Amino acid sequence: MKHYLNLTFFCLLLFASIEYSFAQSGNVGIGTKNPDPSALLDLTSNSKGLLIPRMTTAERTAIATPANGLLVYDTDVSCIFVFNGTAIPAAWASMCSGSTGNGTFNGSRPITANVFTGQNPGTDDIGLWLESLFYPSQSPTASLTVTNGGTTASAINMEMSSPGSLSVTLNWTAARQASTQPIKAIDVNGTSVFTTSPAAGASVSGTTSATVTKNTSKSFTNLVTTTDNKTASATASVNFSWQRYWGFLSSGLADGTPFNPTDAQIISLSQEFASSAGTTKQVTPAGSQRLVIAFPASFPVSDIVIGGLGSLGTFDKTTRSFTNASGGTTSYVIYVGQSNTGSSVTFNVQ
Repeated sequence: MKHYLNLTFFCLLLFASIEYSFAQSGNVGIGTKNPDPSALLDLTSNSKGLLIPRMTTAERTAIATPANGLLVYDTDVSCIFVFNGTAIPAAWASMCSGSTGNGTFNGSRPITANVFTGQNPGTDDIGLWLESLFYPSQSPTASLTVTNGGTTASAINMEMSSPGSLSVTLNWTAARQASTQPIKAIDVNGTSVFTTSPAAGASVSGTTSATVTKNTSKSFTNLVTTTDNKTASATASVNFSWQRYWGFLSSGLADGTPFNPTDAQIISLSQEFASSAGTTKQVTPAGSQRLVIAFPASFPVSDIVIGGLGSLGTFDKTTRSFTNASGGTTSYVIYVGQSNTGSSVTFNVQ
């Protein structure tokens, strides 16, 4: 019993002395009693290896703010990657010889790049470097339209109206070309709508709602970004403007007698959105009628030409408040022919 206690005591002293020696040396050895002085951790074995964290490419690239020098094993490409935080831009670097990040570099393909000056591969991996210069990835594509009521277009023009707001639908699409890297972000109207990247050559789409203040034009953007930071964008808009009106109206009055058409009569004429008075139109009366041309008073006019002749003096001009069919009210100038006519007329407003 005494010998057993002495042996136990000896073993404890030996273990304590070994543990203390490791602590004093400032490093740790596993599989060796003499860890290399330059190593914090010295692993020694002729039958086992070091197993670092294993993950997919998506999991690796999703690591938030990786530390400079962080090591992981990418199971998708069977390769160790180290994070290079000093590169511009910071990036994961493959430690596989000749790797493009997706296997060994294939130099037998026809070169697809046509410009090299100013290109920055952004990597010290020679495989990735060659890949980005000679076989650059393609940018994604994006589209965006807006729907209001039964109208869908990239730009919807609306008449100035009474104050208020309206709800519209934004229809977005994000797509990858054959050589586009995976999509990592889709932002529509400043809000992320990204869920998952489509496959190469495929697309994803969806809708989101937005609110527009009436009488204030508004643009929307769909911004698509890939994992290699290539981008594509598309815009759509809702625009508000006043309209100009033109056509013939029956006055029931003799030539030379002033005719003042009502708002409803003006609204019944041909119309289009406009930002100026200048236009050329051909119109045909239905019987003997007066030619009427109306547009916002803020649009300057120098003349109305008919048959090559300045004819501004053949019109009566009235400037007054006008309310359109959407409830928008502003000052309009209304030109009314002084004489009735039964013939087609081509006029040019200058």
